[in-house]
Amino acid sequence: MTWVKLDDGFHDDEAIIEAGLAGAGLMALAMSWCGKKNSDGCITKAVLSQMGGTKKLIAHMVRLRLFVEVDDRTIQLRSWLKYNPTGAEVRASERAKHEKKSAAATLGNHVRWHRDRPSEACPHCFPDAIANPSHSDRKRSPRPDPTRPESPYRDLDTQDRPDQDSDVGLSRLVTDAINLAIEAEKASRDFTRPITRPASWAMGYRNNTLTERRTEIAEWLERNPNGTARALAVEVLNANPLYLPSAEAS
Repeated sequence: MTWVKLDDGFHDDEAIIEAGLAGAGLMALAMSWCGKKNSDGCITKAVLSQMGGTKKLIAHMVRLRLFVEVDDRTIQLRSWLKYNPTGAEVRASERAKHEKKSAAATLGNHVRWHRDRPSEACPHCFPDAIANPSHSDRKRSPRPDPTRPESPYRDLDTQDRPDQDSDVGLSRLVTDAINLAIEAEKASRDFTRPITRPASWAMGYRNNTLTERRTEIAEWLERNPNGTARALAVEVLNANPLYLPSAEAS
């Protein structure tokens, strides 16, 4: 639905006054039609005739320069593009609104349904696969590429820890903690909600954790320089300790 601009001086415009009530009404109806059709102010004489515009009235409007004859069949409304967007601009605006709503719906669907069951078609579960479809069939590594400029692990890469593996962009401790949390979640769901695609689910769980808990993990690492993977899994990743190895074993 679009709107057209009717100047608040329309009622006392000299040409409108001379056109009379019939001419002013025809002009208003034509404006409404052009706005609905995104026609850049163009309307056929046949449509004007259906609105009640007689040949005499249309000719009178042309003489007053309220209508401009484009050809034998088409009229353009005076100064239409001066006060109203073009049809292309309206369509681009509607397309942008649709894309924004679609993106919001996709994110809402991801938050509601994919936290436990990631979908490979979801751009939020597997952003790299969507952005690079030609690589989607490659086997995904559980460790991130350290050269990726937009790595979701970048806030964790600078942790100065003795167990840091320089060949990967993530400390072993964080990786181990996430793996523990994954195993705990899988164990707790074995009988209640079995996971049908464990590998995809684990990758989605890992991506979601590092995206949503990144700041919490970094703060925990700073507070606990000698912390263990088990403690991180329980305290930050909400892993159920009943399904984790004992503190001594870890």
